[in-house]
Order: sequence, then structure tokens, then C-alpha cells
Amino acid sequence: MSREKKTGKDPVKRTLKIIFNVIIALFTVFALFVTVIALSANNSKDGVPSVFGKTLQTIESPSMEPALMTGDLMIGSKLSDEDKLSLKVGDVVTFRGWDITGDGQPDLITHRIVEVVTAENGAVSYWTKGDNNPVRDDSPVAREDVLVKYNGTRFAGLGKFLGFLRTPNGFLFVIVIPLAAFFIYELVMFIIRVKRVKNEGKRTVSAAEEEAIKQRAIEEYLKSQNNNGGGDK
Repeated sequence: MSREKKTGKDPVKRTLKIIFNVIIALFTVFALFVTVIALSANNSKDGVPSVFGKTLQTIESPSMEPALMTGDLMIGSKLSDEDKLSLKVGDVVTFRGWDITGDGQPDLITHRIVEVVTAENGAVSYWTKGDNNPVRDDSPVAREDVLVKYNGTRFAGLGKFLGFLRTPNGFLFVIVIPLAAFFIYELVMFIIRVKRVKNEGKRTVSAAEEEAIKQRAIEEYLKSQNNNGGGDK
């Protein structure tokens, strides 16, 4: 009976184990992805993280709404010098702009090109404007300051979450602690499996069998005592 019950549970346990492993695998891939993005941002000279030429940026202001909403994760393409030659009116680009945060460094701005200007010496610059702004930006952007072109893909609200993951606390609580808990769990399960394998060759003795063994040992002892007594006579 116990064997039948155990066999009946095995498919359920196997299914749950497969689901658990799939979730852990996806989480591990996600953790690696976030780590790569964080390292890419830290190692990037222009502050724009990119993976295989694709960039991920969080929209932090409403200037481009409704095309890009605050908190969206924007996917773009990192521009080479050759790519910048093909920029045109209507393209949404990220460029080194004015100092918004007040730290003395130019911040990254994502706006739409509304005019392309070519100077007499051949230098190209772009007038830009936020879709949600009433007027265009105060000054044109030099071609070399344009870094990214928006490719039309965005994920609503995911930018805020990714931004939180890039903070020390976010990375600790969402990535490090869950992974540590998973590895501890796997270590415990490995130890349990090792003990189980060691004990597979040992037959478990029930209470009734143990009592019968004790009774038989007592009977054999009494019998041997009687035989020894008969020999002395």
C-alpha cells in the first residue's frame, strides 16, 4: 500500500520539480542579464549601457509623452559615426544635453529631431524637441553628441524596476538574496540525497520485526542455558 501511494505521488513531485527548475533557470538568466546591464553601464564611457549594440534606457521625464511615458524602458541602437550620417527629421535620439541634475555634467536627453542643419564647413547638428514640450530645445545638438536612436520598442513601467535593480539595495534584495537562498536550498537537498543513497542498502526494520528479533534472541539464550545445565548432570 505504501509503495502504491509513493508511486502515485512521484509524477506530481516530478512535475513540481520541473516547474521549480524552470523558474530558477529563468531567474538565473534574468539575474545574469541585470548584472551584464549594470556592468555595461559602469564600464560605458558615455553612461549608456549596451549589449550587442542594443541599449536600454529608463525614461525619467514626461517630455516625450505619449510616445515614451515616464518609467518606460526604451530599447535603442547605439550609433556609430557612420550611423549618425543617416539621421533625419522624425528620429527619436538620445544625446548629451544640458545639465539637469546640477552635478556639472551634461545629462542624457531623449527627444525627437525636428530639423537637420548643415553648416558651411560641413558640420551637422540637429534641432530637437520633446513631443510633450511646447517649443523646441534651446540649442542644436552636434552630431558627435548623439549616442542612441530609438528603434520603436519600449516596455511600459519596466524602466523603474530596472532602475531599482541597478541600486545597491535593489540588486541585494532582488538578485543576491534569492540566489543565495536557492544555492543553500540546493546544498541541503544534495546532502539529503547523499544520505539517502548511503541508506538505500540498509533495510528498515519495523517495530514488530524488532520485537520478534528480541523475543527470538531471548528464546535462543534460554535454550542454550538449558542445554548447558543438562550437560553438567
